Order: sequence, then structure tokens, then C-alpha cells
Amino acid sequence: MKRTFLKQLFCLSCCAALCLTAVSVFAAENPDSLSSVIDPEQSGTVIIDYQDTVDGNDPVVDAEFTFYKIADLNMEITAGDDANLHRASEEEATVTSVGNQYVSIIPDLVINPDTDAKTIAPKVQSYYKDHPETGPSYTGKTGKNGKLVMNGMELGVYLGMETSPAKEHYASTPFLFQLPFTDSDGGDRTFWNYELTVEPKSMPAGDIMISKEVTGTAGDTSQKFHFKVEFRTTDDSLSVPYEISDGTKGTIRTGDKIELKSGEVATITMLPCGSDYQVTEVEANQDGYKTTATGTSGRIVRKNHVRVTFVNHKDKPNDKPKDKPEDKPPKPTGHTQTGDNLPVWDILLAAASVFVIGIGLTTYRRKKK
Repeated sequence: MKRTFLKQLFCLSCCAALCLTAVSVFAAENPDSLSSVIDPEQSGTVIIDYQDTVDGNDPVVDAEFTFYKIADLNMEITAGDDANLHRASEEEATVTSVGNQYVSIIPDLVINPDTDAKTIAPKVQSYYKDHPETGPSYTGKTGKNGKLVMNGMELGVYLGMETSPAKEHYASTPFLFQLPFTDSDGGDRTFWNYELTVEPKSMPAGDIMISKEVTGTAGDTSQKFHFKVEFRTTDDSLSVPYEISDGTKGTIRTGDKIELKSGEVATITMLPCGSDYQVTEVEANQDGYKTTATGTSGRIVRKNHVRVTFVNHKDKPNDKPKDKPEDKPPKPTGHTQTGDNLPVWDILLAAASVFVIGIGLTTYRRKKK
């Protein structure tokens, strides 16, 4: 059952946009209503429904999500029995009440309605890495239909993160949620819901391939050239990975520079589609080089690999450029040439004519005698 907003103290919305703003999904408590009743024996379920709205609602496949438990619910054990509690059995007499606080399981981590999931994400990941025993974490990937169903989750507050983006996609923004949560059914009573559906907004990503070539008799193929890469997105702090064909890897932010020598190619990946880019060679047209370039600016487009090429040409001062075929004099054609330019066949034909005429004159003189 899909819910898009939660009522009571610490209200959360779990199905809002996840790409550019953090989402908090908390539930509040009204101790005077039946909404405060929780089944402590029941586990929770999170469903990720990841569809690529930019590319015709295609499912986003193989996106890995991890859910880190960061807080326990402040529960109080009470006794009671009510048919409206939707309990599994009338013999179960223990119910649970949620207080007005969350008990963080990570030291110095404060959880409240103003908590920004994106801000606390690095601390949570780092703490779980150093202290894997902190609490349960759940990891899974979206299937062919773009969905991930994670069952059997402990009750509590979680940080959800896309820890490994799908191919050609940029990771959605981290989000917070609570299991279970409450939502109004339109009546006087609100009941706890143990199944939460989250619909991340996809952010398709593209890449830029920058190649360098040095030509000419004076070109230095071992020289390193520097390239300034700028990409304009909604997040100036965005850091994306790159890899050079020599095996060098790293990350780059807008305005940073990378080094390339002749024959090398740098591939910058995970750039959000729709963002503008510009690549500039710092040493262009310097030190006697003539620089030509293609594809140096434009926009990142889904499924369209941007290719940027730079060629630096430099010859030695005494080297003369070779004649181009179109600069050579045309070959003689036809029979209009004279003198030294006569074609060979014309010369042979003239010689044969003289020879025949000579024989004819000699024969004529002999007959006359």
C-alpha cells in the first residue's frame, strides 16, 4: 500500500523528489489515539520503485540501495486489547507506544524533523564502515522492473542511500524514513503502516571523452598538456569520476584540470544529463603549436557519448611542407603539346611517318632509273 505523507509529530514525506532535495520520512505520535499502537513483533518493508521518467518511464535497473538504521523508536510497553488494532491474534496483549523522541544509535547524531539526510550521509556511512556492529543495514538492487523489495526490516529510523547508481544514471539524493509510519485513512483513527514505497526520481548521466594528439616534425609527444573542464549543474560541489587511458583514476569538480599527452584519452563519467560543459586546453596555440579542436562545448545528452578532440601541430623551422597533389602541374593530355612536352606516342607516330615516307621515296627513285 503506497503512502505519500505521514501525519502526527515529526511528519515525513517519503515519496517526494529524491534527486535534488533530501527527504525526511518521520511519523508523529498522538498518545490519545489508536495511532500510537504498534505491533512490536512485526517487521517493516521498503519498496523502491525506480522509473526513468526522462526516458519514457523505462525501469532503472541494477541501482543499488542501502538502508542504514540510525535510531530506535522511543517505545513504551503497555497492555491492552482492541479489535481495531488489527492484531494477528487476540491472545497478544502487549502493544507498543511511540514517544516524542528518537534514540540515535550513532554517537553525536541528532535526529529531528530538520535533519538533512544528505548532510548526515557521509557520517553515517563512515561510522558503519568503522563499526559494522552498530545496527542492521540492508542492501539490494532494483530488478528488471525497476523495483526493489526489502522485507524483514527492524522497526526504527533509517537513512536510505543509492550506494551504487545504475548504468548511465546519477545517484538520487539520500532520504530518511521511519518504520512503521502513520497516515490518515480519512476517518477518526489513524493506523500504523509497516510497508513504505519510495519513488526516486532518476537523474540520467552521460560522459565526456577528451583525446589529445601531437603531430608535426617538432611536436613533443611526451609533453603533458592541461585541460580545464567545466560543467554547469544545480550542484557546484558535484564531484564525478574520471579515468585516463594509462590507468590513472580520480575525481573532478567543475573548473578542475586534468593532464594528457599525445595518444591519451580521458573519460569523465556520471555527469547529469542536461548540464552544459566546456573543455579548454590551457597551452593552446603556445610554444609554436597550432591547435585545432572539436566538440569543446555543448550539453550532456542521454545515450550520446560526447567526444572532445585536441590536436597540436608543430614543424621544425627549415621543414618545407610537402606539395599537395592539387598543387602539382597537371599531366599532359591530348595531342596539343609541342616540343619537349610531346607525348611519347605522338613522337613514335611522327618517326614512323617519316620512315614510311623515306621508304616510299627510295622505291620511287629506283623504279624511275
